Amino acid sequence: MVANPQRKLDASGYPVSRGTQQDELSVPVPRCAGCRSRNRLSAAIVLGGTVSGAIILPILQSLFWPQLTAPGWLIVSHEGIGNLATGIGAVLGFAAALLGVVLHRRLSGIRSLNAYPPVVTLRQTGWRHPA
Repeated sequence: MVANPQRKLDASGYPVSRGTQQDELSVPVPRCAGCRSRNRLSAAIVLGGTVSGAIILPILQSLFWPQLTAPGWLIVSHEGIGNLATGIGAVLGFAAALLGVVLHRRLSGIRSLNAYPPVVTLRQTGWRHPA
């Protein structure tokens, strides 16, 4: 976490690296094996969604809209792997998988790292995440 050095904020006992541009503070967040496993699974789901979207959308495009092509001035205006449908499918797959992971975590009541009590306290005193 970072803060303006002129504010001289309370670090609640955590070591602070004082600097001229910003003060820096690291808060270790303990996580159980289940939380670490859940994060690895979430990353795999998002990666799988991205790859699936990149594969499925070009197939759908070739089946239902074969006449659609990218404008000629785009570098991706060729046929086969790497065409515009692949890129759009990857973005849509990534967004859908990420949304699914976020919604699942919210509905199941899994607490985010920002809800860790020391982080909440530090944010209330003025510390913020780096931009």
